[in-house]
Amino acid sequence: MKKNLFFSIKMLTVALIATAFLLNSCKSSKNKATKEVINTELNSTFNINLASNPSTGYTWFISKFDSTALNLTERVYTSDPNPNKMVGVGGTEALIFKAAKKGKYTLEFVYKRASDATGTDTRKVTVKVK
Repeated sequence: MKKNLFFSIKMLTVALIATAFLLNSCKSSKNKATKEVINTELNSTFNINLASNPSTGYTWFISKFDSTALNLTERVYTSDPNPNKMVGVGGTEALIFKAAKKGKYTLEFVYKRASDATGTDTRKVTVKVK
């Protein structure tokens, strides 16, 4: 009887761990390896909106961009709706750029802590300035 109980508990534990693993691997990120193209005009501004939660210590870093062609003018964080006033609710980080030169440019972002060498998420955006 004790053997059957032990075996049942062991199998239940394995099943719970497997379920947690599957649920975590199926979870989709709003940003994960997203590629997009933005078409804009010279001297116009455009936003790149990224899901973010700065309360975790993570933020979006620009890992690649041509600062002579695209000028980062502002970063604005907007919290998601939070009617229960909970701490640590995520939101959206808007990076606002101004197109300063005609051409095709690539922006690359990485979501990480300042002290980390690598990030947990990436984003690549192509900007075409006419």
